[in-house]
Amino acid sequence: MVRQLRLVRKSLRGLRKTGNMSIGLVTRAHDERLSVRVFPGNRIEGILFKHMTVDARMLLGIDEIALAETSPRSAL
Repeated sequence: MVRQLRLVRKSLRGLRKTGNMSIGLVTRAHDERLSVRVFPGNRIEGILFKHMTVDARMLLGIDEIALAETSPRSAL
């Protein structure tokens, strides 16, 4: 629970600072869809879960511009 609260705080600070949330490494998968690295999210997770990664693959037709336009933004 403490970790989750820390991650929410980090996201909210990012929204306040830049007006947008940071996302992980964006690459193209073998089927040409965008793939975004969602885990590990920091160095500690990288050390604890060595050799483990999780990527979220976007729907067909989502490009870098659409990804940026649909990412969460601050309403401030």
